[in-house]
Amino acid sequence: MSETSQLLHEIEAFIGTTDMAASTFGRKAVNDGKLVTRLRAGSTVTLEKASRIRAFIRTASGADADALEEARTPPAPPPRSRADVPAPMPCPFPEGFTEGQSR
Repeated sequence: MSETSQLLHEIEAFIGTTDMAASTFGRKAVNDGKLVTRLRAGSTVTLEKASRIRAFIRTASGADADALEEARTPPAPPPRSRADVPAPMPCPFPEGFTEGQSR
């Protein structure tokens, strides 16, 4: 089995157990949504990219999976309080002024 087909086998096993779409896997692993499609079509990857893919699989399938997802998710903004709401603007019209009335 070639290195590329071994890598593809590892990827297929990972996305099969996690129910992750192939494009999502490629995007999350190496920022390439067409990675798996290209590998299935016979393309190859560099040793560096293969190493990054395997590192992603190790991290995402281990106990660090929650930490990985948490690191990729931006923190929620803090809740707003009434103190955060600006005070209303004063009315620019004189007391008793009604619409359509001239000064």
